[in-house]
Amino acid sequence: MKTEARLAKVEELAVQTLRCAWCRYTLPDDFPVGVEAIHTPDFLFIKCAWCGSAINYNMKEYDERLREALRLEHGKFAGEAYRDERVFAAREWQLARLSAKRWGVGIEKLKQNVIVFLDRKWREASSRNQYQRPIKLTGKALSRKEIKDKGIAFYRRMIEAEEKKYSPYSHTLPEQIKALEKEITKDDAPTDFFPGGCVKVTPQEKWLSRELFVCRVAKLCEGVLWSKTLPETKAAVSNLSALVARLEQKRAEEKQTLLEAEEKKKQEREAQRLEREARLNPPAVSSVPVQRTSAIEFIETVDHILPVEIPEYDAQGRKRVTMPRIADPSAEVKSKVPPDDGSVNYQQKLAHYHRTGVWLLDHWLQTY
Repeated sequence: MKTEARLAKVEELAVQTLRCAWCRYTLPDDFPVGVEAIHTPDFLFIKCAWCGSAINYNMKEYDERLREALRLEHGKFAGEAYRDERVFAAREWQLARLSAKRWGVGIEKLKQNVIVFLDRKWREASSRNQYQRPIKLTGKALSRKEIKDKGIAFYRRMIEAEEKKYSPYSHTLPEQIKALEKEITKDDAPTDFFPGGCVKVTPQEKWLSRELFVCRVAKLCEGVLWSKTLPETKAAVSNLSALVARLEQKRAEEKQTLLEAEEKKKQEREAQRLEREARLNPPAVSSVPVQRTSAIEFIETVDHILPVEIPEYDAQGRKRVTMPRIADPSAEVKSKVPPDDGSVNYQQKLAHYHRTGVWLLDHWLQTY
């Protein structure tokens, strides 16, 4: 009885061991082996290029364009994507059509909701990644994860081997896609640093630029397959371009605000520096040359400007002597200094002459 049970188990697992790792991951465990082809427009007979597992792919709910893309991708021999650009375009369009369909809605609705939606999603994702504990897989879930990892690794190895065998491409479609990716995506966009802060490309803008790139790829592939762009793809490209431009404008305004604030702070620091230097190093007082005037010119000027009544006696009771007015100092009425006669009066007259520039007469000296 034990031998029969073991044999039944081996026969049950033999179906899975005949499949490659990719088919074991993508096909259900109870999927039958040796399926016969169904020749109807609603089904597509597909055989794995690596292990020969065959399935009848149900296309009843698909439109004609998706059916045509599936037939182009799976109805050709291995390596046809390197020789026929329509096969390559069909494979890439199937990966990009969902993004084009998702974003091909009204731009007014996107303008109102997408920014708030993106902010909320990113906050939820960051908080979940920060506080959520990793899930520990056990039993069937762990076995399923191992099958998935092996299937993905096997698929990548087969794709690399296929590329080494059939490359290079005989058409320029891959180069065009790479040029679009380099032009549109902002995954490696540099951050603008300033003394007052920094402006960087947000995760929302990076995600939108990646979605725009996918929609542009769908538009390029549709031009290769059907020589025209589908309406929803055209609307998706237009909507995403407007949203990316809006985020770029917002980033440019933030950058301009930082630059203006930094320029204002720079001007304030320069004004403070100049004020500090002026306080520490006051300017030197320039000496103004004094214009010397004679006593007679001074008396005449004061007499015309400030006519003051002079009392007859001074504070000590002495009588004041009124000096005669000389009308013009430049006139030749000035007395000349006579030779020294050795008297005391001469010395008094000479001292008075040095002070006032006027030579006293003898009767003036008696009253003086």
